[in-house]
This record gives sequence, structure tokens and C-alpha cells, in this order.
Amino acid sequence: MEKWIWLAEKFTTGCVKTDELLDRFGSAEGVYEATEQEYRETYFLSRNDIVKLTDKSLSAAYTIMEACRRKGYRILTLDSEEYPEKLRNIPQRPLVLYVEGQLPDVDRTPSFSIVGTRKATAYGAKVASVMAMGIAQAGGIVTSGMAVGIDSFAHKGALRGGGKTIAVLGSGLDVVYPASNAGLKKQIAERGCVISEFSPGTKPSKISFPIRNRIIAGLSEATIVVEAGVRSGSLITANLAAEQGRAVYAVPGNIDSSESAGPNRLILDGARPLVTVRQLIGEYVGLYPHALDPARLQNTRLLEEAKRSEEVLLEEVKRHQRRGGKEPAVQMALDLGKASAPEHAASQPEIPPQYQEIYSLLAQSPCRMEDLVEKTGRPVYRIAAELTAMEVKGMIEILPTGCYTVKN
Repeated sequence: MEKWIWLAEKFTTGCVKTDELLDRFGSAEGVYEATEQEYRETYFLSRNDIVKLTDKSLSAAYTIMEACRRKGYRILTLDSEEYPEKLRNIPQRPLVLYVEGQLPDVDRTPSFSIVGTRKATAYGAKVASVMAMGIAQAGGIVTSGMAVGIDSFAHKGALRGGGKTIAVLGSGLDVVYPASNAGLKKQIAERGCVISEFSPGTKPSKISFPIRNRIIAGLSEATIVVEAGVRSGSLITANLAAEQGRAVYAVPGNIDSSESAGPNRLILDGARPLVTVRQLIGEYVGLYPHALDPARLQNTRLLEEAKRSEEVLLEEVKRHQRRGGKEPAVQMALDLGKASAPEHAASQPEIPPQYQEIYSLLAQSPCRMEDLVEKTGRPVYRIAAELTAMEVKGMIEILPTGCYTVKN
């Protein structure tokens, strides 16, 4: 265990280099036992990385283990039997999970992540609560990030539904953020669990929340976006879910609401519209007949009564799409005062040599990550790293369907 913690503490949380090291040396112990010369022969390590890895002291790891023992936190590493299989094969898989409470079996019981804006409207709060309550009643698990807004309403809805919920933090387990959710955190730990890949004492930062989003998506069978702006972190979670091969749902909202711009945009780009809990449970009961039971749903018609039918909602979005022309999502964002239309280059951008193979394949047709792995014959972590770099550089984009495509 201590060597997994040692390795996790050597790199920025969520760093792709840990995937590459494990592929090269087989395990945390293999990485620990490697020599400086072997590190130097590993092309992806920088000089600074090598200096860190040649420091074999385990004192920091033992300090973390002792802190967890005092606070009652459990530690799961990548080779632990209880480590969720759903997380083992995602890009930048967490090496260590710190757990408060009892981690539900997300491999046998479906978890659905509910994410959205911190500035939830009354509509968004109601949707998140009812959706989560229905999932819990039917036997599913609700996963979210315990932030204010949609996340908190989702956790509370699951608790009211008598089910289990998982909160994934962007800080150490002993650093409650926001502080106002201290009581909610305690309830979640009693009825499910609170987890983090950040060691105790780690304070939240701007980058820690996007990093933890891949775990929220990875633990879940599907991600549901309730309310989110067009530049919301919730859309990052949706993209990560699609990248991991998970389903993405979006709850439609009024097209003149800035907080519904994100879900409406996802629908325009191919995400599944979600308007009732029964719709969601009905689509997964066949895969998890032992865990889900639609007959247990109670008092979940609130959305059906409060909103118009799915067909009417979709027609409203489609009307806006037709009016917006070829760039419906951008036009919607402009209408809401949230984004500026991109300037389109007159010619195709120059593609660096290291990305030309993937770019060429995506230019022919959109592909999933596993398709690119099969077509190129290259390791999944290499493809994942290049796709991430290309997405950051604006060369490609990922659709809610999980396919990558070139960006016009």
C-alpha cells in the first residue's frame, strides 16, 4: 500500500505518466524498485520526474497512512480487491482512493452521476432532487461532487429516497468544501461514502475539481447534466463520461435560460434527452435486473406534471436549432450572452507530425477511443494522451456520443 501512495504523491493527481509507468514496470512496487538508469530509458519522464522517483523515502506515505488510521478513512489502491472495476480502465485512473464510509458495489449496482451548476434555479433543484430520489428508490446509486447547487440537491434527493450516494471530493476527506456541507458530508458517509484521490489535508484548487470529474464519470453507468452554463465544469464531466464510453443524458430546459444552455447544447450534439426517472430506469433495468426495480418508484411524477412532454420540449430546442443555422450551439450561447462565435479559419490548420495519424482518421469519420486504438495498434494510454493534447489545442472535439471528430 505504501508504495502506491509513494507513487501517487510523486506526480500531479490525474497525470497520464502514472499510466505509462505502470505499463512499463507493471506495478507500484516495480516502479519503486526501478533504477535511475531505467527511469532515464523511459522516454516520457522529465529530469525533474527522475529526481523525484529516485527519492525512495516512504516517510510521507506512512504519515498519510497514519492520518487515515486516526480519522477512520480506508485506503484502496489499484491492486485492492474492492477497487471498482469501472475505474481500472479509464485514462489517468486514480492510483489511490481514500474512503470515508462504505463504498457501494458500483460494478454490480448501477450508479448514475447527476451534475450541474452551482447556481441552480428552482427548476434545476427540483429536477436534481426528484431524479436522485427516483434512482435511489429504484435501487440505483447516485454519484456527484458535493458542491453547492445541483450536486447537493442530488445527494439530498438520494438520501430522501432511502438509497446510497457517493460524493467525490476535489480536496482531502478532512477538508470539507464548501464548509456549509459538513452536515451533508456526514449523512453521505453514513448512507454511502465520500471518496477522494487527494490525500488528507489537501485543500481544493481550481484544477482539483476538473481532475476529480473523471472519477465521477468513471464510477457511473451514465452521467446526467441537469443545469449548466455553456462553459460549465459539468460539461467537462459529460465529455469525460463520453470519452470513457459511458452514456450522457441531458435534462432539457428553457432556451432563454443561461443555466439550461449547457444541457440544451448537449442535446443538439447528440446527448440523450431525459425527462422522467422512469425513462432512465427503464433503459437500465434490463442490464441490472437484480438491482433495479421500477415498481419501487414513488412520487416521481413531479417532472411530468411540472414540464411539458419530451416531444414538445425537443421541438422547442429543434426550432431554435433551425433558426440558428449551421452553428446552433454557438448561436444559442450568443443568444444567452455566454459566448462569442468562433472565428473560422479560411484553411485547414497545420497539424503537427505527431498528431497527423489520428487527425487523418478523425477527418475521415468520427471515432471512439477504442476504434483509434484498434486502427493504430498503439496503447490506449498513448492514444488518450494525444487525444487530450489535440483537444486542448483545439484541433478536435469530443461529442456526447463518445466519438472524437475534427473541429471545424
